[in-house]
Amino acid sequence: MKLKLIVIVMILSFVTTAFGQTVITLKSGEIIEGNVTSLINGILKISFKGNPINIKQSELKSIDFVKEDLKTIASNKNLSNGELKGVVTYYFNKNYGDKPDVGAKIYVRKTDTTGRKQSPTAKYERAAVLKYLVDNKVDVEKYSSQLKEMNGDTKAGFDELSSAVIKDMYSIERDETAKIVTADGNGSYSVKLSPGLYEVIITSKGRTSLTVAEINGKIATKIISIKSDDVKTIDYRFGL
Repeated sequence: MKLKLIVIVMILSFVTTAFGQTVITLKSGEIIEGNVTSLINGILKISFKGNPINIKQSELKSIDFVKEDLKTIASNKNLSNGELKGVVTYYFNKNYGDKPDVGAKIYVRKTDTTGRKQSPTAKYERAAVLKYLVDNKVDVEKYSSQLKEMNGDTKAGFDELSSAVIKDMYSIERDETAKIVTADGNGSYSVKLSPGLYEVIITSKGRTSLTVAEINGKIATKIISIKSDDVKTIDYRFGL
């Protein structure tokens, strides 16, 4: 591992024009995007939004480079923005049915080039679904095995996944490239986006849960691809 990291740092000076940023995954599950500057005495130094951060080598799980196609970057400058829009609702009661989820928050951030890396929020959402299925005796053997693979089969493990969402949402709020919009009086929202791959996180105002992650609002996530002049619609209904 140490040799691998040293080699990575040594070649950074040769790939800065080809790689836009470095994605660092910690053993805790936290993901940091920045530029590696050095590895000295077991301390990895990175630049994150212009601020230096030191990470112990023992805390590292992986380092991935996000390669940017320079021709694609140049052509994207001439592309028009796309749009993401939709309506968010939530189940109110048996008599009334659904209501507009006024005040629901929609967070949109760029994701990795493949969309295969799950954010802490997406991991929690998946674990919550699996836990619901297991608790309700639906194909218990199958779903409990999947939940165990995510370390969410114990209370401590599930609580850890839930707590990671708070840090993840805070990182989005600090991300200057992320978009955050609020559903209006009809539950409608709209946001302009440049072409690219995005993670969309919707947090309900009308529906909550008892977990740390959803005590202020239930969560739904989705990966979308936006093209030039594209209009994507994501409507979402929060049930019980």
